[in-house]
Amino acid sequence: MSSHKNNISRADFLKIGAAAAGAMTVAPLFTSCNAIRNRNNDNRSNFKGVQMGAITYSFRDMPSSTAGDTLLYTLGAGIGAVELMGGVAESHVNRPPMPQNAPHGSRGKGRIAPHSIRQEEMRMTTPPTGYLDYDAYARLAELYRRAGVDIHIIKYSPSETMTDEQLDHIFSVCRAMGAVGVTTELNEETAQRVAPFAEKYDCYLIFHNHFQAAKRSWRGYDTYLKYSDKIMINFDAGHYFGCTGNNPCDIVREYHDRIVSIHVKDKTSPRHGNRNMPWGEGETPLPQLFDLIASNAGKKGWPVYCDIELEYPIPKGSTSVEEVARCLEYARTCIMG
Repeated sequence: MSSHKNNISRADFLKIGAAAAGAMTVAPLFTSCNAIRNRNNDNRSNFKGVQMGAITYSFRDMPSSTAGDTLLYTLGAGIGAVELMGGVAESHVNRPPMPQNAPHGSRGKGRIAPHSIRQEEMRMTTPPTGYLDYDAYARLAELYRRAGVDIHIIKYSPSETMTDEQLDHIFSVCRAMGAVGVTTELNEETAQRVAPFAEKYDCYLIFHNHFQAAKRSWRGYDTYLKYSDKIMINFDAGHYFGCTGNNPCDIVREYHDRIVSIHVKDKTSPRHGNRNMPWGEGETPLPQLFDLIASNAGKKGWPVYCDIELEYPIPKGSTSVEEVARCLEYARTCIMG
């Protein structure tokens, strides 16, 4: 790895992202169906085999979270693949969002996130089996694909507290949209309860990490992976580094054949408060991580999806679309040299 990759400063980060500052100015152009259809959609945000994407949670500051507007934000940022928040898909077919458990490793096991419907409403919001038109979800995914955006994962957060009917619905949507799997929080009870549904629908149950690796009770990923070959990892490299101070590249090397995607962010180490930082200001070894993935891209069992998860405070006068575009350009510079 070149010294150039090791020394990308915040000033460089802002400079290379300057062109992205007009992202929201041009975004309305994408509202034309012809403009979307006629764009060159080949290899958008794919650099040397590394598919850079974003979790659409990154656009949470934007005024609308409809499926159409989320697609515009994604295109405006130059992104070609997304981990789609389940609520975006549900609202598109006029359904309330599925309940979301808070991260087991951060805000407490089983607690319902503030933006979600109440636990007691769960059964009421799931129609009887066969009631839903799953073609509507397939059409949504096709709209994204025609615009050059791959929905490779859906963030539905299936958990051990859900009914069979709810879990059937989640994995039915996953299959209809052509995603490889659904993401949720690391939890052993969830692994036991939900793995049979992943196997039934031939989709992945993909576990996302927050701060579990820093706990005394942490026993490693094998604790969860052992329950099924359909259980995979959505490795959050930033959270892992931020809570442990350990190099995330070590986890990627060890579990590369069980990692479906990697969440990328820049954070400080535990010694410096585990804080989310603009890319280039933190301590996460992002250039080394990108170099590792790019050098193994194309090899069997190595992950190629790296999703930007924007969590640092958005600078005054900017938007999440502009910041995701800056992160994307930072990644491109790391990978391409």
